[in-house]
Amino acid sequence: MALSSLKCPECGGDKTTGIGGNKYVCQYCGATFVNASENITEQAPQHNTVNCQFCGGEILMGAQKCRHCGEWLNRPVAVAQPAPQPIYIQREQKQYVSQKSKVVAALLAFFLGGFGVHEFYLGKTGAGVAFLLIFCCTSWMIFPIFIILFITFIQAISYLCMSDEAFAEKYH
Repeated sequence: MALSSLKCPECGGDKTTGIGGNKYVCQYCGATFVNASENITEQAPQHNTVNCQFCGGEILMGAQKCRHCGEWLNRPVAVAQPAPQPIYIQREQKQYVSQKSKVVAALLAFFLGGFGVHEFYLGKTGAGVAFLLIFCCTSWMIFPIFIILFITFIQAISYLCMSDEAFAEKYH
């Protein structure tokens, strides 16, 4: 009988290793036996059996290797730990209801920005007075007027690009 077809009389496992002469060791249950006859019949296990933790096959209770799937049983099974879930803290949402419109502020800055009307509209009286004084004092010079108009144009664009929440929070 060939070595690969020799079955362990204890567990019925197919894989055995010869250790010299007529002695063999089962790789599944570790039992040592002698091949006394050529016709070894498959016997039911005489020991308590358990199910393999990998494939569910029936194996001997003290077996070190599963005879069905070939997995080593003496290694601890790594149980996947769930990843820690992030904790989300919900911040309190501030709801600003502004009486002022960012579109109106942008239009005032674009058309009447030199006079500071958009600053008065937004409640920034000091900045409105500064725009008005600078415009009145430099109205006879061309270069300062272009600078003021450029600044108010940039302000108009920034009002339109600002979100409603940010505009309401800043100019509430």
